[in-house]
Amino acid sequence: MNRRTMISTTASAFVVPPSMLAPSFASAANDSAILRLYRRHCELADVANAWKCPPEINPDDSDRVWAELFCPEMDAVQAEIMALPCVGPADFAAKVLIASADGDLLSWFDRGDLATEARGLVGWDGGANSGPHTTS
Repeated sequence: MNRRTMISTTASAFVVPPSMLAPSFASAANDSAILRLYRRHCELADVANAWKCPPEINPDDSDRVWAELFCPEMDAVQAEIMALPCVGPADFAAKVLIASADGDLLSWFDRGDLATEARGLVGWDGGANSGPHTTS
């Protein structure tokens, strides 16, 4: 068995259908798209954090295999969350949690996704004579 076959076979053995994932916390029928995606992200993270490297995989390759198994879907969910507009404070909180998990909490003030949306939510137009950096 070559390396590609072993990894793809191993990866397919660990795919967990959404119906088998227990929700990390209760969801409401009226949840926003961001909150539904955030719950999916939490479910994926729970499965990823519980994953143990199988004995047929070299332990030196476990980080790479883990990333191949879990990062594509988690990254896609994160990107979708960040692309959607917030419709309430819980949506913004979910975005803060997603952004901070990747170390992006201190995003670029002038162009970071989270900072840009935060400024919009508080009504700051980004003008030079308004916002937190003024001295007047």
